[in-house]
Amino acid sequence: MTAKLTLIGRPGRVIQPGECVITTLQSCGKLPTLPMGLPTPPAQPTTFAVYIAVRQWRKVEAALTDPEAALIIEGVPVYDEGLPGVALLAQSVTTGRLQAAKRLADAESQNASSASQR
Repeated sequence: MTAKLTLIGRPGRVIQPGECVITTLQSCGKLPTLPMGLPTPPAQPTTFAVYIAVRQWRKVEAALTDPEAALIIEGVPVYDEGLPGVALLAQSVTTGRLQAAKRLADAESQNASSASQR
């Protein structure tokens, strides 16, 4: 079995105990409508401890100075009995604006490539 989790939001306090950055994200707000038969989720928010490699963190750190920027983190959820929530080992970390800039650069690169082949 493989599990993958995507978190989107503003990070909490950030600490760097070594080659890893640790932060938290917390679920908030109203949950989407769930199919009938599923249990009702707890009212209290879920806290996610997120472990991010320093190399990945450096790519998004400056973008987070914008208060509107949100992290988009994909990774492997793991159980850690020392936590009150869920731990996520990040495989991919970006922000919405960094993703948009990458898409724009990719599109421009493809356009330039198409033009040079004519």
